[in-house]
Amino acid sequence: YEYSDMVSEYSIISQDIESGTKTKDINELTVSVSEGPNPDKEIIVPDMDGWNSERVINYVLDNYLNNVDVSFEKSDKAEDTVIEQNKSGSMKRSDELKLTFSLGEELDNSDVKMADLINKSEFEAIFYLKQHRIKYEIEKEFSKNIVRGNVSNQSVKVGNIVKVDSDDDKVTITISKGKSIKVPDLKKMSMVEITEWVVANKLKLEFTNQYDDSVKENEVISTNYSKGDKIEQGSTVKVVISKGNLVMENFKSFDEFKKWADKYDISYEEKHEFSDDVPQGEVISYSYKKGDTIKNGDSIVVTISDGKECKVPDVIGMSKSKAIDALEEAGLNYNFVTQSSSKSKNTVIKQSISAG
Repeated sequence: YEYSDMVSEYSIISQDIESGTKTKDINELTVSVSEGPNPDKEIIVPDMDGWNSERVINYVLDNYLNNVDVSFEKSDKAEDTVIEQNKSGSMKRSDELKLTFSLGEELDNSDVKMADLINKSEFEAIFYLKQHRIKYEIEKEFSKNIVRGNVSNQSVKVGNIVKVDSDDDKVTITISKGKSIKVPDLKKMSMVEITEWVVANKLKLEFTNQYDDSVKENEVISTNYSKGDKIEQGSTVKVVISKGNLVMENFKSFDEFKKWADKYDISYEEKHEFSDDVPQGEVISYSYKKGDTIKNGDSIVVTISDGKECKVPDVIGMSKSKAIDALEEAGLNYNFVTQSSSKSKNTVIKQSISAG
């Protein structure tokens, strides 16, 4: 999914394999789907001082500005024109743009005949209500027929009279959330069926793969929505697909095993023991053999060599030279420190690891 000002939302922008290519020659196809205009794209906003309302509304809609706040106040400037603007120049579409319009020098307090706001954008509807000093509140609900973000209902019918600046004559406008989409039992559907359902309902789709010994390969393990859930257009449906049984592989080193286990979220535990045959730090054995199926939640025990077993000699009381001979014969590393003692010079009086 990627943003595009040119390609309408949910339509295909591009594909990375040319049409006509034989499917037997394709390993993977990537299709780019439009998310519509980027709400955070940086644009240059002009100085709108003196612009009339129609010009401003057209600019806001044409340039996909999504955080515009308008207000109206008395002014000696021409009625219905911009008299104040909080910023211009380089800014993101999502940055707040505040515009103040003139109501003229003399306020018209006569009642207003209600206009038809159905199918207008939320911005256009709010603009109209503020422009005519009509108090309002907003609700949102699903709608089968009205595009998401547009007005689907208004509490005052077209042509009815509304008092200006009156809390008693407050108008409620309902903004469409798009049609209510009821989630089917996705676990019983194939990847193709899920994809078709997602595309038809203008949703987004995210597939991930996971090994699972209890779910057949290419069948659904889990989804982020359950059967019967009601979701909005544009929601992301996340589906985990089974890769079938995870089979134990052959590994050249413990590091190679760890990367594999971490990749597939397999738990394992290390066990250490002496070995005359396997060098220190290398793997003696795994609790699974190559080709064995690793079941969900199982842990692999890895036995690692501590090298050859070595019995520590008792060197206390020996001279330094004799202690060196005994330690080297046992294959141990060593170092000496000196300490005052009543014993003869260069006689061992302590050892860090006990004999045996």
